[in-house]
Amino acid sequence: MTEYPEGQDARDFQDTEAEPLSQEDMKASQPLIDQFGEQVVRKLFSKTWQLREEALNIIEEEAVNNGRNYDSDELFVNSIGAVRFTIQDKMAQVMQRSI
Repeated sequence: MTEYPEGQDARDFQDTEAEPLSQEDMKASQPLIDQFGEQVVRKLFSKTWQLREEALNIIEEEAVNNGRNYDSDELFVNSIGAVRFTIQDKMAQVMQRSI
């Protein structure tokens, strides 16, 4: 069983543009934009689950592999903010129950 529609693969979404942020989302996500860039945050706030997953993967990569290039406190807080936003995703709930 996969979280992607039949015939879809996560790699199919890597070059997909996410929809622009609403004014409300732009205001709420400004610290995340400052930390990770607007394109990543647009994916994080996307209606498409696969784009949100991709954004989390990018954030994880930044935090784990490139964390030494950032203020670690700020990186930690913003990474947790990204997780907090996506934790209510249905897929995350399914994964939590299986753990």
